[in-house]
Amino acid sequence: KAWRVPHWLERILKVGPWLMLAWAVLSAWRWFGLPICLVDPFVPLFRLAVAHPAVWVFSGAFLLLCGFVYRPYCRWLCPYGVLLSLLTRLAWRRRTLDESQCRHCGKCPRACLIGAIQKEGPKPGVPSLDAAACVECGRCSEVCKAKAIR
Repeated sequence: KAWRVPHWLERILKVGPWLMLAWAVLSAWRWFGLPICLVDPFVPLFRLAVAHPAVWVFSGAFLLLCGFVYRPYCRWLCPYGVLLSLLTRLAWRRRTLDESQCRHCGKCPRACLIGAIQKEGPKPGVPSLDAAACVECGRCSEVCKAKAIR
């Protein structure tokens, strides 16, 4: 069972991918190389690189966190996720929540491990779905008996 991150902390951590994207663009522009490889917890493991011990400690701690929190790297560090979320905003077909079909049972926010569905949206009692944060896992559609999520 994945640990739930409090909503206030999730909002703060979601700034991370934007900062990583800005850092990557700035570094590529200044010809420093691609800095994401310095902080990606998986690169030292896949390359078996001899790196500073702090990199190994960070990578190990982050991989341990992956065992308890659903997709922490994708949610809080990955700059590619920012690009995908921007493209999702332009898509003509994306995951939607039909408020008229919704029974307000609260199953979809509990099923969404990424936090893309919040229990309370702009309208009281009606959940809100952030299609840009959605990773299209389909868990919400599976639990929605009213078929309000498409």
